[in-house]
Amino acid sequence: MNAVVHRLPRELLAEEALIAAGDVVRTGENFHPHYHVIAVTQDRAWVRDTQHGSDHVVPIERCHKI
Repeated sequence: MNAVVHRLPRELLAEEALIAAGDVVRTGENFHPHYHVIAVTQDRAWVRDTQHGSDHVVPIERCHKI
């Protein structure tokens, strides 16, 4: 007998593209701006804007690998 497992969209996204330090990501609908990932915790990423050099801490679900 097979068990049915329900997963939230956030869990599906995490499985599709794991974000790690050193990755280049975007956080919005558009392709820009780009951010370098500095560090990652369970649910947040510390990112640095590649154009301006400003740092931000954002939820992982907003990060999309480029």
